Amino acid sequence: MSKTAVLSVLAVILSFLIYRNHAVNVIQPKLPVCKDCNVVIIDIDVLRADELSCYGYHRNTTPNICNLAEKGSVFERNYTQYVWTVPSSLSTMVSQYASVHGVRNYWDKLSNQVSTMAELFKIKGYQTYWVADPDTWTVTRGFGGERGFDQISFDHWETQEWYQAFKEAEKKSDKPFFIHFYTKELHIPYSIEAGDKLINEVQRPEGFPVTRKDHQNSLAEYLVENYRELFTDKAFKEHPEIFKNATMKNKDDLLAFFRTLPDNTDLVNDMWMLELNSYIRHAADGGPEAVNFMRALYDTKLSQLDAKLGLLLEYLQTPQYAPKTIVV
Repeated sequence: MSKTAVLSVLAVILSFLIYRNHAVNVIQPKLPVCKDCNVVIIDIDVLRADELSCYGYHRNTTPNICNLAEKGSVFERNYTQYVWTVPSSLSTMVSQYASVHGVRNYWDKLSNQVSTMAELFKIKGYQTYWVADPDTWTVTRGFGGERGFDQISFDHWETQEWYQAFKEAEKKSDKPFFIHFYTKELHIPYSIEAGDKLINEVQRPEGFPVTRKDHQNSLAEYLVENYRELFTDKAFKEHPEIFKNATMKNKDDLLAFFRTLPDNTDLVNDMWMLELNSYIRHAADGGPEAVNFMRALYDTKLSQLDAKLGLLLEYLQTPQYAPKTIVV
């Protein structure tokens, strides 16, 4: 390429950079600077935007979440990056599409060349904590999501003792903290405890599981009714004692066997779809009334979760944290 041509290309690039920088300076608002602020992420698996009143839902399911939204920034177009939890969650943790970070199946693992959010915070001198429901796949099943956390806890969320994570962080008061709260409470099955009142009065279709015990019983029945299609030939060959007595009378034995299998087992045709279909069939077979009831269960679970989050958000609004903590 001639000298003239090179200078022409550089002139075009320089013109673009000047225009781009000028445009950014004009249209981008000045954001408040919060140097070395604590960062708290509240990560809710299977949270539907269209069930939140601050996104237009007609029921007041999430007063605490929406109160936070009124004080901050709300993204109107925010899309999950994959169709199931692990790839999508890891996209949040590494800021890459699943097609880039590569974790899309049970047997995949995050490359060591990819940095997690926790690792990056740690490099910047932060204390890093993961607080979640028991046995959260992203950090317990070897996918790589656990990298970068100083401490991983599964009891604080369950007992609602969130403040314990903050107390532990305060022991090293010279360092800011990054805490990633994660919950899968809104995951199927939408189970509530016996005696809990639905957020809206909807008639329960006959046989629709409501409590966790109902769901376990429903899953056991589904396994017995469909085990020939759900399990592989290898399962029948290696465990004939299980399947020769696969009857409703012994359904709990088949369920117990199923619960011992790992996620990546080759004894089941599709572990995730099995669990999904065993629950979704109640809505599919029951028509609109069953779908409305399922939605009422979801709304109730969401309302209960919002009440729990209200305690955490209230804690973060105390003078000790509010001026120096970013909540996402």
